[in-house]
Amino acid sequence: MGSPVMLNLRNIMWHGFVDEIELHHRYVSFIFLLYLSLCEKLSNKVLVPRPQFSTRGKYIDLVDRWNDYNHSSTFLQDCKDIVMNSYFVVPYRSDIVVRGLEQLDLAINSSDGHDKEFKLLYSIVLLFPQFEHALRQAYVAVNPDQVEEDEIYAASNEFYTTFDSIFRNHIRTTSNKNKLGASMGHSLSDAVMDCFMHYAGPRLRDKCAHGSILDLEPKLALHYHMLFLSLCLHYSKNKIFNSVSEQCYNKISTSTISIYDYRALFIQEWNNYVDCFDSSEFISNLKSTGNTRLQISEVTDFESSFDLISSSFNHSKKNNKIVFLTLCDELVKLQSLLSEKGRKSLVISSEHLFEYLQMYDRRKLEKIELKYLNHYDVLEQHLNLVNICRRMLTLLSESVQVVKDKVSSLENMMDERTARTVHRKTYGLLVQCIKPYFEVIRILSLSVLEQYQDMNREDFIDAEVFYKKKIQHVQKLLTSVERINEASKSGAIGLCLSTLFRSFIVVHKKK
Repeated sequence: MGSPVMLNLRNIMWHGFVDEIELHHRYVSFIFLLYLSLCEKLSNKVLVPRPQFSTRGKYIDLVDRWNDYNHSSTFLQDCKDIVMNSYFVVPYRSDIVVRGLEQLDLAINSSDGHDKEFKLLYSIVLLFPQFEHALRQAYVAVNPDQVEEDEIYAASNEFYTTFDSIFRNHIRTTSNKNKLGASMGHSLSDAVMDCFMHYAGPRLRDKCAHGSILDLEPKLALHYHMLFLSLCLHYSKNKIFNSVSEQCYNKISTSTISIYDYRALFIQEWNNYVDCFDSSEFISNLKSTGNTRLQISEVTDFESSFDLISSSFNHSKKNNKIVFLTLCDELVKLQSLLSEKGRKSLVISSEHLFEYLQMYDRRKLEKIELKYLNHYDVLEQHLNLVNICRRMLTLLSESVQVVKDKVSSLENMMDERTARTVHRKTYGLLVQCIKPYFEVIRILSLSVLEQYQDMNREDFIDAEVFYKKKIQHVQKLLTSVERINEASKSGAIGLCLSTLFRSFIVVHKKK
């Protein structure tokens, strides 16, 4: 237990540096011998214990609904599937993590108080070293140019990498920013900081290491396991979690609501939307092919899309009047210019189209800053709403990706000169609809955010009444999202925009 040049068995074990096969039984025997010898030495001395206190009151219980799921027959298998299909867990240490989950499952189902306490302690003692080593591995992986791979291991001539180094804002001995927090996402990284680092947090790992646990709260132990599983899902090898059924995945993900802020999912999708055209080859390709001319058969169709775009800014008059007036003036000028070309046919160069896209793509809203909301308590009635909102965000993200892939595919065909008339016409229609389409996605995303904000309120007079009203609205919103998703997959986004888009604007104005 001394300096790094000593054996230091306790530290290298607790901090997760030793593999299971590397630990010889003689070391275990030595630890027990040392412990029993100390017990014998102290048995004849009277020690005055310091006052004990319990911090259980600081830990707000998780939703009781999850106790029912924890008792189900699929709980353990679902957890194993998540662990086995994640890059976060070191492959040859997954058995240790699974063993800890098995002890957690046995503790949850145990009726014997002493047996439950022992198994809970055993489960987290197995978990914490692997948790730290997995975070250390992630720290090295996301900072490949600044952090040496040797920092994963413990060396005899220097201090090893601990939580203090892993969660610094900057890499040790350099001014480079640590990318681990960005890789994990603000919500998950803040949850890890709350649980392991912050002075006012539970700091269960520190208490286990120093033997100062008075009475372990079962739901607190479950909390740490769910945080670990959340990181496993975050770094999953399979993004659609094939090994876990959709129903079980919904249950697993919802159980982490206390540590994984669902608002973070919205923030992620929203910022992806905002960055869509910055990172997309769609605009850059249009700009680079200035000689390409797109044949648009009906001017009226093109003008109607401008009408829709103009309508989309009506709701932002009060919030951003200058941007609104500027955009509307430019749209009117461009619409007038197009009208002079005639009403039966129109030829527009991609250079002008690029200018139009750039003009419309001016940032109307800055990126939404993610503020970690530590949901330790959620109304049970809201869990169903949260699942619906999660599904809507998934569908919206899927819709955007489908349309982007379609545009990219058509561009490749045009570049390779394999596009036929029907392909060019489809591409022209997509160009017309792409901006109104993304405006629909934006309004729907904001509508989903409103549902999260409503559920974050704490001034409910009657939660049941609120739920009955809210569930009807959310289900209608889900229907609209499913329609736009189906239209995106079928390629018929232009046909559905005229009716869908206007109805969204009307609903938004009423709200």
